[in-house]
Amino acid sequence: MFDCAGQLRCVAGFALCATFPLTGQPLPEPPHAPGLAGLFARMDQADAAIAALSPDAFANATTRIVRHRAGMADLAQTGSDYLHLFALPNLWFHLSMAYAILRAQGLPLGKADLDGLHHYPPGFHWPN
Repeated sequence: MFDCAGQLRCVAGFALCATFPLTGQPLPEPPHAPGLAGLFARMDQADAAIAALSPDAFANATTRIVRHRAGMADLAQTGSDYLHLFALPNLWFHLSMAYAILRAQGLPLGKADLDGLHHYPPGFHWPN
């Protein structure tokens, strides 16, 4: 199991993996600088690379064949299967693990911090 920073590095990587293979473009190489500054740089680079993609780059993305590795397995999937069965589940897995690690360390995170949509007043708890 990765630590929280490792989980977040995976999130940045899977954000790139969930987009670039669908365009047929090579994955950008994220920075590997150490520490919190390096983690933020990696996330910022992934965000900028994805934001720079044109919607036109995703033409034929659902039927494009994506060849990749899942652990030790070599796979070839349609873009649709790749996105829905591999890339997004892995992204959400690693994001959930980072969230769980931070919660376990006492950071008061909630659903609103994860999705940006929910709102609960401070101190709110569901009845048991």
